[in-house]
Amino acid sequence: MYEHTLPIQFISEEPVAQSKPIDISNLLVKEYRFWNVWLDRQTETERMKIINQADNLANALLQGKKAAIITYPGELIFPVYGSATNDTKEWVISEAGKNIVVQRKHRWFASENFLQTIEKQFSCLEGSADQGIAAFGGLLRFATSHALIYDRVPAGKEVIYSMISGEDIPSIPQTLQEDNPQANGSEAGYASRFYLPQWVAFDENGQLLVENIEAAEFCITLLQNYLGILGWAVTLAPYIVVDSVYRHKYYGILGQFVNQSRAICNYWTNEIIATIRSRSSSNRLNRGLSLTLPYFDDQAVVLRKLEFEVIPPGRVMFVPAFLIMAVQEQITMVRHNTTLNFSTRKHLLDQLERIVKSFEGEMN
Repeated sequence: MYEHTLPIQFISEEPVAQSKPIDISNLLVKEYRFWNVWLDRQTETERMKIINQADNLANALLQGKKAAIITYPGELIFPVYGSATNDTKEWVISEAGKNIVVQRKHRWFASENFLQTIEKQFSCLEGSADQGIAAFGGLLRFATSHALIYDRVPAGKEVIYSMISGEDIPSIPQTLQEDNPQANGSEAGYASRFYLPQWVAFDENGQLLVENIEAAEFCITLLQNYLGILGWAVTLAPYIVVDSVYRHKYYGILGQFVNQSRAICNYWTNEIIATIRSRSSSNRLNRGLSLTLPYFDDQAVVLRKLEFEVIPPGRVMFVPAFLIMAVQEQITMVRHNTTLNFSTRKHLLDQLERIVKSFEGEMN
């Protein structure tokens, strides 16, 4: 039976020592260094076995496979738990050479992705009563996360991003001293300020730097995929966020992704305005109108769409006033939408207000 007890506080005459707040970042650094050190201390043979298996798991994730094989190593060098000294011991694993088939499970009511399957397998290994197997699980977790960051995400140039007033993520690239001053005003000069210049699709004025909009979408998709890989690494080993290479790649790609995502949203909004003008002039909007307006949600770090109806289906003549009224209604709703953070609302409102300003002169 559930019993509810009142919170009674006993007052003691003895002073109570206040506990110090836990420094989470320090704990993450210690855990990261622990696994990094002990992976390096393995024999060359066993270390390469772990690294190769981590590499296979990383490939399985990227290739969308549903199964992978993990093989127990023969022995590991690991600290002796409970020892007052820094003693180490070679843990001989009784299951040496045995294979584990890591397979994605399907049920009629639920289906987990392969990343969740791998993470569960790591947890299972780490929870083993055999200390050697438990150590192997921790080392394999570290090595897999490491492989995703170091080998699956490209290295870029050193960048510095500044933050627009009211924004949450720095995304405006700054000119560095090594940039060619003669090229700074050109397309190549602007792109060179980013972490991955080869995948910059829009300049500072929103003009395309690539062949077409499909190529621009491809660039942004690549950036999103690389952010996803970095996210996988953190899911497997949260302490990996203290890794210097992870921080460098995440900061560089995130700023570029945010910048280019907002740029493509501006581009699509301009295309929507141009399409409405074109179809209106040829009387092709008299059977209803619905808009799908793209915007960038920097809280979720993803592109989203705002869909709303301007004129219901039917034979209703299009006039700009209908469009302005529908957009202004959306502006009011966005301003009161607390599920979006301030910078996302600001970005979305800019898109909507751009449409209103484009057609305000046609009201009369």
